[in-house]
Amino acid sequence: MTHFLKQPSARTVKEIINSKASQPTAIIIWTRSLSLTKTDLRSLDFVVNRFFMKLLNKTTDINVVETCQQYFSFRLPSDILQKRTKIFLDNITNN
Repeated sequence: MTHFLKQPSARTVKEIINSKASQPTAIIIWTRSLSLTKTDLRSLDFVVNRFFMKLLNKTTDINVVETCQQYFSFRLPSDILQKRTKIFLDNITNN
C-alpha cells in the first residue's frame, strides 16, 4: 500500500485520466494526482506537443501543432485532467 502514497508517475496519471476512477485504488491515486502542480501539467502537455511536432514533419511552430490538435479535437492532458477532476469532485460531493 505504500506505493500508493508516492507522487503518481505521468503514466499513472494518464491511466487514471482514461479510467472512471471507480475502484478504491484508483480513487486513492486520483486524490494524489489532484496535487499536481502547474509545472507537472505543463510537462505532460509538453510531451504531447513535442510528439505532434515530430509527427507533423518536425515542425517547430506551436501554432501549427495547436491548429492540428483543434482540427482533430485532440485535448491536452491538462485539459482532460481538469475536466475529469471536476467530474470526479462533483460526483463525490453529490454522493
